[in-house]
Amino acid sequence: MLTMSRLYKNKKIVALLFCLIAVYTGMLVTDSVSEREPAALTFKYLGDIFCLLIVLASWRHAYSKADITLLLTGFFFVLGADALFLFARQLDLGIICFGFAHLVFMRRYQKKPSPLWPILLLAVSAFYAIGMLIGLQLPYIYILSVVYAALLFMDAHSGFRSALPTPNKTLVKVGMTFFILNDANNALMYLGAPGSVLNEITSYFVWVFYLPALVLLALSAYGYQDKNAGEERLYRV
Repeated sequence: MLTMSRLYKNKKIVALLFCLIAVYTGMLVTDSVSEREPAALTFKYLGDIFCLLIVLASWRHAYSKADITLLLTGFFFVLGADALFLFARQLDLGIICFGFAHLVFMRRYQKKPSPLWPILLLAVSAFYAIGMLIGLQLPYIYILSVVYAALLFMDAHSGFRSALPTPNKTLVKVGMTFFILNDANNALMYLGAPGSVLNEITSYFVWVFYLPALVLLALSAYGYQDKNAGEERLYRV
């Protein structure tokens, strides 16, 4: 079971969680009216920001500084991606940012750097660079989506098999499950015609799963057990 008592004693994180409950409620209400309403977009990005603040508030209490550094780096990519999605409507660039976020999270779940990780990083970076040079258009967009899906499932697989302490690993497992459900709804949303029942329902459920996924990942670097303090030496950036 998760050892949450230490977390509950952190007043900053508890306050941020209450703020997130309010933001989540506001997001669900405004999103039911229109996902493109300014209020809905604001609530969504506020959720991102509060999750980032949870990571920052966990810094002094993290079980591993190397681990939380990687988590923080990944969250900066997430915030960049969501800014592109929500406000700039740059879906292709947003997918690229999310791809880098998943690469960073994959690295986070390894005790020691895998020799394949730098190769994967270079290959994905080269693929993205080619896309920027030739123009982010069809059929590249389809290939980009396939690459993103592969990175998502590799990230989830790495999280499920990670070397994180049990409480942190449990949060990652549930968080990545929600992440997959979010992206499944994203994919289904684009299969439905604009205004169709499929499009409307799946577009609503994207953030129903997505924000909880970010919250769980943000909480996954906290030192829930005293024994975690001695594990930092196992992690190398």
